[in-house]
Amino acid sequence: MGLGKIFIFSALSGLSFAFSYRTGQESQTGLVFTILDILNKSGDATTQAFVTVVSIGTTIFFIYGLSVFFRQIYENRLAGIITAVVGFAGSFLILSSSEQNTLLIFLGVGLWITGIVIARLVRKNRMQ
Repeated sequence: MGLGKIFIFSALSGLSFAFSYRTGQESQTGLVFTILDILNKSGDATTQAFVTVVSIGTTIFFIYGLSVFFRQIYENRLAGIITAVVGFAGSFLILSSSEQNTLLIFLGVGLWITGIVIARLVRKNRMQ
């Protein structure tokens, strides 16, 4: 995973976090867990077993992906940290801003552009 993938993962994480922030859910569970809980409660024994296996598999996949993400940030040092932060912050600003405050949207897009430029420059420097 290079800086481009770090940027994409952090941007998607920022979108997910901002979406859950905007919906204002009082509970600590996310949308996916709520859906899985409904399927688990309304289904028969086969459905419940399937939901349990899918939940375990998904959790293992996300833990593995997160560990790869943090390892890549560590390997890229400062460029990885900056790329992850601007990707996350840009997504959060874009999704959490209101239509009346377009400055935050432009700031979020500017952070995205900064992350993309950093990823390209570091990649270009490593190729030489």
